[in-house]
Amino acid sequence: KAFDSEFAFYGPLAFDLGAIFANYVIAAARALALGEDERADWCLDQILITWTAFEAEFRARWPQRRDPRVWDDVTLADLLAAWRREAWLFAAA
Repeated sequence: KAFDSEFAFYGPLAFDLGAIFANYVIAAARALALGEDERADWCLDQILITWTAFEAEFRARWPQRRDPRVWDDVTLADLLAAWRREAWLFAAA
């Protein structure tokens, strides 16, 4: 029997983003080692593409999921900035 620990983790939102960022970087390093510079560039481009898509989706859903008296747009900007920083910390771990 095996248990997949991926389904047992409950933690910060930035963890998943950091994990995928790290995978893109590892894939880029592999591509560079194989002399596939174009593929490496593509892998690294995916980091910004992923973040941009995540941020756009989160911003689109923000008005539906919050009480504007508590969760204002400044809070959204602060959360996104913190998650982006934390994602890179998880990616580096």
